[in-house]
Order: sequence, then C-alpha cells, then structure tokens
Amino acid sequence: MEGNNKISIYDELAVSIVVSERFKIYLSLIRNELLNTFEPARQQNDITREDLKFLLESASILACATSDAHKQLAYAIAVNVYNQFKSEYEDIDRIASFLLLRLGNFPGFQLLKNRAVERALEKEMADININQQYEVISKSIDNKVSVNGTDLYLTDFQRDAYHSLSIGQDYSFSAPTSAGKSFLMILFIIEQLQQSTELNIVYVVPTKALINQVKNDIRSAFNRYDIQGVGVHSSTTSFELTELQSTPTDKIKHIYILTQERLSHLLSRRDIPFVINILIVDEAQKVGDGYRGVLLERVITQTARTYPKARIVFSSPLASNPEFFKKFKPELQESRTNNSPVHQNVLFLNSKKKDTFLSVLHDKVEALIEDNDLQKGCPIAKRAKMAYWAFHLGKGQSNILYGNGASETEELAKHLSDLLPDVQDERIEEFVNFIRDNIHGEYTLISCLRKGVAFHYSTMPRELKEKIELLFSDETVPVNYLCCTSTLLEGMNLPAKNVFIIDPTKGQGNHMGKFDFWNLAGRAGRLLKDFYGNIYCIDPDSWNDESYIPERSIENYTIESSTDNVLVDRAVDLTSYLQDVDQTFPGKDKELLEQTSSTFLINSLNDPADTIGKYLNDHKITMESQQVTTIETAITGIINENVLPDYVIRKNPGIDMRLQNRLFAYFSTVPTSVSVPVYPAAFEFYNSIVSVYDAINTIFLASADTRMIRRYAFVSSVWIKENPLGYLIQEQVKYEQKENKFSSVNKCVRTVVDLIDGILTYKYAKYTKCYNDILEHYIQTIKADVKLINLSAYLELGACNPTTISLISLGLSRTTAIRLRILIGRNDLDRTACVNWLSQNYTRYKNRLPVVCQDDYDNNFNE
Repeated sequence: MEGNNKISIYDELAVSIVVSERFKIYLSLIRNELLNTFEPARQQNDITREDLKFLLESASILACATSDAHKQLAYAIAVNVYNQFKSEYEDIDRIASFLLLRLGNFPGFQLLKNRAVERALEKEMADININQQYEVISKSIDNKVSVNGTDLYLTDFQRDAYHSLSIGQDYSFSAPTSAGKSFLMILFIIEQLQQSTELNIVYVVPTKALINQVKNDIRSAFNRYDIQGVGVHSSTTSFELTELQSTPTDKIKHIYILTQERLSHLLSRRDIPFVINILIVDEAQKVGDGYRGVLLERVITQTARTYPKARIVFSSPLASNPEFFKKFKPELQESRTNNSPVHQNVLFLNSKKKDTFLSVLHDKVEALIEDNDLQKGCPIAKRAKMAYWAFHLGKGQSNILYGNGASETEELAKHLSDLLPDVQDERIEEFVNFIRDNIHGEYTLISCLRKGVAFHYSTMPRELKEKIELLFSDETVPVNYLCCTSTLLEGMNLPAKNVFIIDPTKGQGNHMGKFDFWNLAGRAGRLLKDFYGNIYCIDPDSWNDESYIPERSIENYTIESSTDNVLVDRAVDLTSYLQDVDQTFPGKDKELLEQTSSTFLINSLNDPADTIGKYLNDHKITMESQQVTTIETAITGIINENVLPDYVIRKNPGIDMRLQNRLFAYFSTVPTSVSVPVYPAAFEFYNSIVSVYDAINTIFLASADTRMIRRYAFVSSVWIKENPLGYLIQEQVKYEQKENKFSSVNKCVRTVVDLIDGILTYKYAKYTKCYNDILEHYIQTIKADVKLINLSAYLELGACNPTTISLISLGLSRTTAIRLRILIGRNDLDRTACVNWLSQNYTRYKNRLPVVCQDDYDNNFNE
C-alpha cells in the first residue's frame, strides 16, 4: 500500500529490474496481447522460453515490492503470460496462480481458475512446493473474512482497510475506481450491524442517482448473506425523513442513504429524535466541489460536533492526501493505494495511416503497432470515428463510449447503431415498450436498444437510467455498448472491458483534469470478469486544450476544501457579498459565496465564539487582520438585524439569512390569501404557484421574468398533480412545434427532464421549503388559523396524494407509485397502510404493471 516509506531488498531489486535493458521484453508481452485482440488467429510470438523465465522471475520479485507500480507490473506479467502461453506450457497456470495469490489478488485468482476460491485453493496447494504452500496458506488466512457462514477473500488493500475499520477507528482511505471500495463498505456495514443491538448508519453520496445504486447494492448483499431486520432507507426529501421516524417498525437497525442536502435537513430537525452512530462519506473528495462542497464539509463538521461518539469513514478515489479528513477527526487513520485488482491499458489509437496506429502508455508512450488495415476505412467526423473503432475493437465485449454532452452521446449511439445488426431479447423489448408508453414513441433510445446500444446522461428520466444500468451490467442481456457523459465520473459503478474516448471534456467546454481522466480510466476492466481493461484514446494529437492527455500510468490529486479555497482565493468577493447581498456575481459564484457566508453566519449564530478568526486559526489559513475584522463586523451586523428564530435559519443553511428576513417582511405586505399556497385540487392552484414563484424569483433569484415564472408554474402544477412524464414531454413537443422551435423528440425529453430535475425539484423545491418554513413562522406570529401544504415535498416528489407520497417514500419511483396508487384506488394511505395493502394484494395485481415497474417493486420489497 502506498505511503510505506520502508525500502526492502525487493524494492531495490524491483527498481533494478524495471530499468534494465532486458525488461523491455515486457513491452513485447503487452504488444503480443494487443495484437491478439486485432488478429485473433495470429500464432506468432517473439518471446522466447528464456524471456518467459526472466519475466516470471521478475514478477515474483515485483509482487513482493511495496510500490503499487511494481505490483501492477507483476500482475500484468502474470495475466498476460497466462493468456498467451497457458496452452503451450502446462506450468503457466500454476505459476500465474501463485503470483496472483502472492499479490493478494483473490478476484484475479478466482477468474483465472474459473471456480470458487476455496476449490481453486485446494487445487493450487496440490501443485506447489512446501514453501509456496506456507505462503498461500498464510495469505488465504490473512485475507479471509466470514459473513454468516460464507467465506470471502479480500485483496491486500481491502484486508488492511477492513482491519482498521473492524477495530473501531475513524478511517479515510483512497483507492482506484476498480479496487472494490463499495464492497468493502458493505462488508463493514454488515459487521457493524451484527455487532450492535441498535444502530443508525448514515451513508452520504453526492448525487440522487447514486442513492439508488447504493441502496440496491446493500439490499442485494443483505439477501446474499441473509442479513435481516435492517431498515434500508433512501429518503429524498425532509418530508420523508419525518415519515420514517413516525412509522411503526420492529426494526431497530437502520441505514439512511442521503445526499448532503438531505443530511443537512435531517440535522436541522430538532423535533426528530435521531442519533447517528456511523457516518460514511462516499466520494469524500467532493468537499472541494464548489458550493455543494461547502455544504458537505458543513454537515460533516456538524455531525462530528453533534454526535462526538459517531465514527466517520471517508472514501475517495485516487487522492494523494486521505489524511485531509483529520480536520474532522484528529485521531483518524488513513491509507492510500493506487493498486487495482484489474489492470488498465491506456492506449493511444491513431486513425490516420501516416501515424503509428497503436501505442501504450507505460512510463512513457511506447509504439506497439505501426499500421492497421482498419485505418483505411475510418470516417473523418469525430463521433462517427469513435463509433467505428468501438464497433471493430469491441465486438463481443462490453464497451463504454464517452461523450462530452447529452446530444453528443445520442449522436454516438446513433452512429454505432447504424453499424450493428438487430438483437433479439425479451427484456430489451419489454424496456422498449415501457419507453414507448411512458416517455415517447420516437425517442432514439428505442431504436438504439434494438441494436444492443444504450445511452446514459443526467437529463434522462430516472427509470430509464436505472434500467439501462441494470441491462448493461447483466452479461446475459445483449446490450454491449453504453454511450455516456461525465455522469459516469460521479461514482457510478458501471465498468466495461473497453472505454473509448476522443477529445474528452467534463461536460460542454469544461476542462477534464488528471483526476477525471484516471477516474474514467478506472472504468476499464470488470472485477471477476476481466484480467484487464483497455481505454482507447483516439487521435490524441488532435485534442483541444480542454482535454487532458495522460502523461503516465496513474495520477493522484489533492483533496481540497471549497470553504478554505473561498477564504484563501475569494476573500475580497466574500467580504463584498457579506456587505451587500444584492451585489451581482455569476450564477455559480453567487451560490458559492452564499453557501460559504451562510456557513459562517450559522456558526456564529450557534456559538458567538465560533468566529471567522477562529476558523482561520484552526485551519492555519492566513488573512490580513483588517480583512478578518471587516468580515466579522459584517457577520455581526447581519446577525443583529435578523428577526427570524434560529431554528428557521438552521433549516435553510444554504440560503442567505438576509434574504430570508426579506421574505418574512414580504409576508406582512400581502394577505394570506395570496401568500398561502392552496391545495393542488383547487382551481386556483396554478395561480397560487405563480404567486409563490414570483416572490421567490424577486427575493432570492433577483429575477422578474414573468413569462418564465408562468412556464415553471404550469409545469410544476402538472407535475404535482401526478401527470405522467410522457404527458409533459408530449406537451413540450406540441409547444415547440407551435412556436416553430421543434428539432427532435430527444431534445424535448432533455428539456423537460432538465427543467424538472435541474430547476423545479432542485432549485425551486429548495426555495419553496424555505418559503413554507418562514410562512409557517409568520402565521404563528400573527396567530392566523391557516393550514399549510408541503409544497416543497409535492414539487420534489411530483405527487400530492398521500398514497402516492407514501409509496415513493418507501423507495418506489414516481411512475411505479402513481400506477400503484391507481390500482389501490385510495388517496389517503400512509406508509403502514400501503405496506399492508401491498403485502395482501400486490401478487394479484402485479401483471397490470409494466415489467420495469415490477422490477422497481422487487428491488424495494424483496428483502
């Protein structure tokens, strides 16, 4: 594991081996493996028996070195020698197996033996000498854990991390995408559940999309290892959190999978009795991710302060400084590895005949294949070019094609579909029918799926993304090509044998840095399915300045604090913002400054001694004393002018305190008949939303676009009243056709989903929650007899009937919940009543649901 400074004799020998002239034969080994990919019938191999002996002896030494890079070389030698010479030399199987065991790579060993580890070990022990037997026995004992009678074998990294977690330490670890971090977290969760009588675990993920993936992974593991009596909750709104606490249950062990926004809401609810025993922060490097990073850091700090006995575990990919998180837990233990149980070949592929066709990234770029006949027929256009190479190099394998945006991803899928024959599969056809009936019959995904191609990006309906992920990860389904955007970098666990990229950016025009590239590269190669994966960088010489061209085989990045960065780099802007909330800043800058200032305002509100000066001192940040005084004076002035109760401010930590006070003042200028939202069933519901959005836009967003407000209000009202997403898409098509703006159904789908997910259920749900919180306080102040609806929850869920809301809060998708509510025939059921109805009636009615909805139900209720 990286970070070990001790130099052993193996390290010295490893260095001398790698720099030796003879070790250049390693490149021949890699070249031959790749040539076999392009020419499967090829028989020629220029590696002699003596070369083979040298490589295997070298690998046995490299495997004992402490450097991750040397271990990776040992692994690459073992699996490539096995692939190329297993039929020629009978001892190769035994030698390669032993090397993998020496490396602690039990997944690779299991793949090589094509059988369970226990049976494979029995066979291996019979074939090796006594010294090797001792080493294998020692390694297998050290790396074995038992879960409810099932023996599991961990990699060396997983073993060391699991040991640190098992002895009760706060822990931070960094490892590549394919190192099995998620599996390790699940094992840790199971161990803690088995050792505790009562337990609350909060598992924080950066995106809503990851909530469902983590939930499904945990539930799948619980089924596999017979873990019972545990509530797995994937709450998406504060409303559901309240429901979870009030629902009778016999379960006293719970896992809550939340985003940082949901955890913030939970921590602000003083009325909910709740204790956090363990906090797991996945993708913890996101503390450096703009305004959401500021919020993530704040909720970690708040959890550590509110629950000082809570254990905190941080997981990050490819970080050079996992010890960063000692700022929250000073006694925290940390570890870091760049070693992966699956090897990645980073390959440079040139389409033009005049350039070297294929090179591999080693310590430097090494030419492998000078030319290839496929170069002759390669198209010129970028996306057609990528599709061409994926078609020719990815046949019969799983492939990811990386696109720089949603429309580009669709274009990639279309080009690829044109090259492929039709596929026949009942599961694909069922999914196609669901898309046609619930999204739109002309959505390009339909024709692509029938060719074994899917696309995936953020502005897609949730049900489609989740089903695509399931189909692509299922080897029995002939969906072998996935075209996707940077959402794949947000922690999604979707590996493939090959990854194809050309001129990559992170979104449209945003720089792709080293971390993003290597995070993407980590998707090449599937644990227990591939010995190695390939990432094809197509025509890298033509990439623009925003695209990162890799320089060597691995890159680590430094975890940073968004909060600290604002204080170091944006102190003047922060001061200006604190002095004048109406000062204009670009959108993301405004959000960053608002979130940062709110953090320090709430800190001072909670404890007057918790000043900006104290924060600077605690975090060893230098700032001019006059600047510190100016900021602290501004903060004190804002707090002194605040007329709202502390609990209201704490409920809305990312919204400026001054703007919240403006909203409170606004309520005194209009009658409650205008300010109080009416029920969705009321005739005036649309106009009521217009009034709410008008106040939100004027006070919080400094916008007075009446036409846009009415557009948002219309879509919100239709969405809240539980109309299908397909209806909204069809209305968008009609609207664009009427305005002569229509270009494609795909664009209409993206427009509607982006409006709902990116604006209404995120931004406006956030502000309507604040609106309701302050309005509730105002109504109490004037002693009015008015009942408020939970407009924010209605908006975020896209539902207003109690039965539908209860079903969604149980984990079902909106589409499934609405269809079930119609089958149930009642609008007034709470969570308990819904569970009772489903347990008694679901089997009878399930065939009335689309298969996609049946799968959704099974994922949530077959525990």
